Amino acid sequence: RGVILDDVVLSGVNLTGADIRGVDLRYVTFRDATLNSVNLANANLRDFDLRNTSLQNANLSGANLRYANLSGAKLQQANLVNARLDDVNLRYANLIGAELDSVSLRNADLRGANLDAKYIPNDNFIAEASDFIKWGDNRYTKGDYRSAIAYYNRAIETDSDSEEAYTSRGMANMNLNNHQAAFEDFKEALEINPRYALAYNYRAYLYLKQKEYQSAISDFDRAIEFNPQYSHAYNGRARIYIIQKDYSKAIENATKAIEFSSKYAQAYNNRGLGHYALKNYQAAIQDYRKAIKHSYRWKEAYYNSGRAYYAIGEYKYATKRFDKAIKINRNYVDAYYYRSLARFARNKYEDAIKDCNRVISRNPNYAAAYENKGKSLLALKNTLEAKKALEQALKIYTVNQDIPSVERVKEVIAKMMF
Repeated sequence: RGVILDDVVLSGVNLTGADIRGVDLRYVTFRDATLNSVNLANANLRDFDLRNTSLQNANLSGANLRYANLSGAKLQQANLVNARLDDVNLRYANLIGAELDSVSLRNADLRGANLDAKYIPNDNFIAEASDFIKWGDNRYTKGDYRSAIAYYNRAIETDSDSEEAYTSRGMANMNLNNHQAAFEDFKEALEINPRYALAYNYRAYLYLKQKEYQSAISDFDRAIEFNPQYSHAYNGRARIYIIQKDYSKAIENATKAIEFSSKYAQAYNNRGLGHYALKNYQAAIQDYRKAIKHSYRWKEAYYNSGRAYYAIGEYKYATKRFDKAIKINRNYVDAYYYRSLARFARNKYEDAIKDCNRVISRNPNYAAAYENKGKSLLALKNTLEAKKALEQALKIYTVNQDIPSVERVKEVIAKMMF
């Protein structure tokens, strides 16, 4: 502190972690320097040449950076709270994770910059619609749809003919269950560009969400018409055909999706569901294996794989798959239930009962869990408790008007009487 660095060139120098608060930095050139984690709180950096400088995790809170050139600078995780960035050049700077609370950006040039701040001030800075869309997308991927919409609004204010901005805002509105607003956004995007496949695709998913399957298929068809290699649209059609139990078409469309996107986990999962429904269990297992490979901790893929192994009598492998699903989500009720079935099939009746109890504690109206608990107790010759569990299953099945299950449980109880 108290040192004077007058007209010093520090280009390319590594000063990582340095505390240079109070240092007189008049006319210092930091271009291309490494200043990661430096403490420059309240520093006067007006007019400084900081092009391509690395300032990751730096403390620049309260600093005066007016007219500074920070183009291409690396400012990830930097503290810029209360910093003065008026008239600064931030073109192509990386501001991911930077703290921008109460920052001043009047007349700053942010074109090409990348940031993910929840909010930025409404200062009159320079940015293009594509920039606002990118920043909105960064918030969208974090699940912060409201902040994303704020950025998309700025994009539309900048360019009212941006079909991409309207479509992105529609996606965010869809995730917030603002369905009417989403429909209006997709409509606006398609009025701007009637051949915009992305808008057709996401409007189709909105129709799918509302169970308007024919309208969804129609929009998926249009998306594929304008983008014949649109894997998401093919997979969307596959999902609908699964719902409609047209499993051959589901497999066909999922296969097309995989053809154009070989690591598309959801498409492998949907194709697996189609094969499973057609009792092509080995093919289903192969698809679920790829769905697991190309996803991260996807509980449904493990669960579906477990069911396929169970269907071919590979109860030990099935149990392991259900274990994985439950490890990802401790409240995965269906996984507990199917693991109880696999354990029952392996004569592990006490473990099966434990899983049934886990199901019941989370969903007291899960009739099938009472049924398997009753059968497990019966296998352990605990007839009294078995009858109680089976009668509870019968009661719930009756309320649900599940006649085949009612008859099945009645038959088990009847056999107990002899």
